[in-house]
Amino acid sequence: MPRAPQEGAPVDAGTPVDATLARTQPPAPSRAVAADAAAHSIVVITFHTHTDAIACQAACKAAGVEGRLVTIPRDLSAGCGYAWRCALDQRAESERVLADAGIEVEELHVIARR
Repeated sequence: MPRAPQEGAPVDAGTPVDATLARTQPPAPSRAVAADAAAHSIVVITFHTHTDAIACQAACKAAGVEGRLVTIPRDLSAGCGYAWRCALDQRAESERVLADAGIEVEELHVIARR
């Protein structure tokens, strides 16, 4: 029986491929699908105190980080009930601003949006 081409090798249209191999390997997600999932993901940063939540909002706005202060989603919990919500591409900048300002973070969650 002919061998299946190795992953990444060019496939000749005339080469038969083992049908069971083709059925057992799901197609890899395209870059567009991965990019779409990342584009719809959000970051939710929770705090122990209201003071930290308000300080986060002020520091992030002063630094030009896009996001907003929101009430905690039902499936999460936090000491103060408020969280900073931003897009996934703002995560690193939000974390940097909070660290520079000395604001204590309770938890950071990345949530895939549909």
